Order: sequence, then structure tokens, then C-alpha cells
Amino acid sequence: MRILWVIVLGLFLSDTATANPITVDSRDLLQLHEHSEILRGIPVEWGIEEILAADKQGKFNAFSGVAASASKTTATWLKLELQAAGEVALRASEKVLVAHAISQQNADFYVVNNGNIDVIHAGLDHAFQHSQRVNYRHPAIALSTAELPQTIYIRFYDQAGSVFPLELLNSSTFEQKRLQENLIFGAIFGIIIGLFFYNLTLYVQLRDSSYLWYVFSMAAALVLLLEGTGIGPQMLWPSIPHPWYLNRVSTAAMWGFSLIMFSLYFLQLRDHLPWTFRVLVFILVAHAAVYVLHAGGFTQYAAIVSNTFALISIPLLLVAAIWRFRQGFYPALFFTLAQSVMLLAALLMVMRQLALVKPEQIVSYWFPAAVALEAILFSLALAHRIGELKSQRYAAIMDAYHDSLTGALNRRGMMNQLSKLRGTQGYCLVLIDLDGFKAINDNCGHDVGDTVLQYVAKRVSNAVRSGQGWVVRFGGDEFGILIPNKLTAIQAFCERVRVAIEAPMHINGQLINVGASIGWHCADKMTEFEPVYRMADQAMYQNKQQRRLNHSAP
Repeated sequence: MRILWVIVLGLFLSDTATANPITVDSRDLLQLHEHSEILRGIPVEWGIEEILAADKQGKFNAFSGVAASASKTTATWLKLELQAAGEVALRASEKVLVAHAISQQNADFYVVNNGNIDVIHAGLDHAFQHSQRVNYRHPAIALSTAELPQTIYIRFYDQAGSVFPLELLNSSTFEQKRLQENLIFGAIFGIIIGLFFYNLTLYVQLRDSSYLWYVFSMAAALVLLLEGTGIGPQMLWPSIPHPWYLNRVSTAAMWGFSLIMFSLYFLQLRDHLPWTFRVLVFILVAHAAVYVLHAGGFTQYAAIVSNTFALISIPLLLVAAIWRFRQGFYPALFFTLAQSVMLLAALLMVMRQLALVKPEQIVSYWFPAAVALEAILFSLALAHRIGELKSQRYAAIMDAYHDSLTGALNRRGMMNQLSKLRGTQGYCLVLIDLDGFKAINDNCGHDVGDTVLQYVAKRVSNAVRSGQGWVVRFGGDEFGILIPNKLTAIQAFCERVRVAIEAPMHINGQLINVGASIGWHCADKMTEFEPVYRMADQAMYQNKQQRRLNHSAP
């Protein structure tokens, strides 16, 4: 069967061109793949024997196009014929051959020298520490110019597509490049990890769904970058073959899912853009399907679905953010900037994977840098969320502890303040019941009655010096004042409050008068509230009776 494949392949590759041997001197060869020979569309099961047979028939072609393959069912082979320049042959030096593949499933080197074949399996199907002879995040092998000439065959295969730009670097250049990459990726990962823990802390404090899914999206982005840059297999799990659930297809699905969930909550799309919400929910299902397909071994189909919906969801989120900004949701501006950057980066990555653009070295930095920038912009957007949550929490406290009409404390709010006083100091409770308020409601209307209650609450608040007590509305026309510490001049204080309340009120062109019956009781720090309330209520009732007697006396 394999011989048949060689014959069939020869029919299609009859028009061939051969590249000249590559001369290795003291310089770095940065675009080495452009000087190689290539054989595309090769059955996955072919080994080096079939490739050597095809090479003898002259089936390799001079490299053309881009160093990437969108094929998910066939492998790509590159051939390098290396020979040393004169001065290099006399002075041996160390070189490093690097294949800048993105989390490549299979990147196999076959070094042919004097009839011997040295095989190095450097892809993710093999444990890093058992396959990589060079401690580097990308597939790489060390070469010595003393051993040239050599022929090297490199096999690339991945069910999600392959990229294979090659470089041949001096060992000093390689070490400098590795240091530079460590600094760049260290800064990128430092930003993402710092923002991850910062927003995780905020989520623990705020318990807000936007923060929860932001944290999940940053965690997924970290895993995606660790896998995509090769740093994960190199440093975190070097002793095991790359797990399928950390493959770039799986991690991209996890990241896309969590990012969309964050967007749904942060932009509040269910309430403000329901049509976008429904489309994104469908895309969430698609991301889940990607994970299931990949887990079931249908990686090539999972990759197609993942790339397709990435190119749909990111522009859709960008449009949704712009729309929300136009609706007056100003944090969406940061979201718009983040999605614009991410759209460009994602388009470049997908186009690189589909072999539509050259996989230049700089492109590999764009996506990690875009993720870091996105994390910063999302954090700025969430900073506004903190203010919004504080306002909501303050409003909730106001609703729970305050009377909505007058702004005074309600009974729950008063008990909250009393719990802070009890056991530390005594207190006084003053109860106020308005006289003639029912007649005002009946004769002038409830709107005027409500305004009277607001006037009374404001006048009582003015009579209570700041920090010396809290005004309470128990309901209806009954008010109270909770005073920390016992007042020695409590009677004079209550008289001052009564005078303030009974001053005439000008409401809607009418002169309104209302009376006030007042009672009080003071207690030590250990006394419960209910007995104090009953004593103050009795005193207020006695004052009301006395006022009626005085009013009816001739």
C-alpha cells in the first residue's frame, strides 16, 4: 500500500524543482524554510523510508508559499541540505535549528549523516524532557558545523493545522533570543497573573458574576498561552505527553466560553441586547461542542468549529460593546478597545493557522500581548463596576435601613444602630406622635400629608445635633429619636423638638399646622429595647392626654 502511495504521489508531483544545498557560515539563517525543499499532502502514516524513496525520485519541490499548512489530515515534510562554508568547516561551531511551530502535535527531525539516521521526536505527542534535546519551548535540535554536510528531514503534522518557520542560529544568538523571550513572556504572564489574583480578591469581596467570569477567562487565557507558547510543556508538565484537554483546541474553547460568559454579565446583554444574547448563547453551545468533539478524537472538526466561531463571536462582541456604549454604558468603551485588539490578534492567529499569512516571529508575540492588554482594559472596565456595585449596595442598605419617604431610619435601621450601642453605653428613646395629622390627610390630601411628614423628619433632624442621635420613623405619623448616652436635659431637648415641629408649614400655598405629643425614657447600657419602648410609649400617651386636657380647658 505504501509503495502504491509513492507511485500515486509521483504522478501528481512530476513537475518538480530542486533547491540548492544551503551553505552554513558564521551568520544566522532566519528564514531557513525559504531555502528548504518541501513535500506537502503526505499520508500521516508515512515514515522516513517512504520519504527517502520519494526523495530519490526527485519529488521534493523548492519551497514556495508560506510556512504553514491548513491540512488536518496530511503531513508536511521539509528537507534541508546543509553544507559548511570554508571558514566554518575549518573552525567548528555550534548551531541550533529551531522550528517555530505553535504547540505542534508532531515535529519530528530525521538527521541523515553518512548513512546513519538520528531520529528526534519533538512534538507534543511526546514528553518534553524525553524528546527535546534543547531546553527550548519550540522544537529544536543542536547541530555542529564539524559534522556537516548533513541532510535533515522534518515532519510536521497536527490535526488542527501546522506552522513551521525554521531558523538556524548561532548558539550565542540562540541564548540571547531565549533570554529576550523569557523577559517578554515573563512580563506578559506577570501582568495576567497579577490581574487574575487582584480580580479574584475583588470577586471574593463582591461576589459579582462579572468578576467571577473575568477570573475564569483569565485562568483559561493563562492555560491557553502556556500551551500555545510551549512554556507549559517545557516548565509545568515536562515529564508527560501533552494532555488532550490542554491542547490549543481545548484551551481555546475554554477561553472563548468564559470570555463570552463574562461579556454576557458585564454588558448585561440579556436585558439590553436580547438578540445578541441569544446568538452568543448559541455560540456558547458551539464552544462546548468543540470540547466534546476534541475529547471524542474529532480534533480536525473541532478546530474548524473553533476557528469559525472565533471569527464570528469576536466581531459580534465588538458590535455589542459599541451598541452598549451608545446606550450610555460607558465602561463598554474599554470593552470595545479590548475587543478591537483581540479581533486583530485572533484574525492573525487564525489566518496564520490557515496558511493565509506568513508565520513571522513577531506574529507569535501579538496574541499573548493582546491577551495581556485585554486583561488590563477589562480591569479598567471592571473598576467602574466597583463603583456601580458600591452604589447598588448603598442603595440596598438605604432601602433596608431607611424610610423611603422621609429618609429617616426605619425600625430595622434603628435596631442596627442600637446593637452597636448596647453593652457600651446607656441611651434614651424619644417617641413623637403627630397631633391632627389625620385631619390634614383627610382635608388636604395624602400628597400634602406626605410633605408634612417630610417636613417633620427634616425639622427633627435639624434639632438633633450631628452625631448626637438618629431620627426614626416607626410608621404612619409616629417618629422617634435614639440618643446615645443619657441626657441630663432631656426635657429641654424634647421641648426644642416640639417647638420645631409645631412651627407653621407653607405647603402648596396653604398654611399647615401640626402638633406633637412627646414621651421619652432613658436606660442604662444593659437594658433591652422593648421595655424602654413601652415606657417611652406610655410617657408619650400621657403627654397626649395632658395636651388634650389643656386644649379642652376654658
